[in-house]
Amino acid sequence: MVQIVDGLVISVSAGPTLINAKQDIVTSVQHAELGFPFSEVEFVGHTASRQSATTVGFNGGVGIDGFFLHRLPFLRNVAMLEHVGLGLLIRYVRGSVDLQMGDQPVELDLGGLQMTTGLRLRF
Repeated sequence: MVQIVDGLVISVSAGPTLINAKQDIVTSVQHAELGFPFSEVEFVGHTASRQSATTVGFNGGVGIDGFFLHRLPFLRNVAMLEHVGLGLLIRYVRGSVDLQMGDQPVELDLGGLQMTTGLRLRF
């Protein structure tokens, strides 16, 4: 965590991530052939099984927090606003699990780019 200027804090984070995945996987498809010459099929149903797995992945992110609310003209007299700010977090999470589809394992990539914003409080 580094304070760039008064009221602007940038933080960098990285580490392990515990990821729990739940996924419905289609295990069979029911179909019916339509009339002669049986060159068309109709989808009539499917069977799915719920799979779940937990893995440890990794994450890395950058946070930018600004504590400038107390500088706004109409909020200048509220001293506690020096500790209240707005923040942005951009994080990349990565992990993978193997789920079973019948007797074949299917690798499922998990995570991705995440961006959040919100209220920040500092002590």
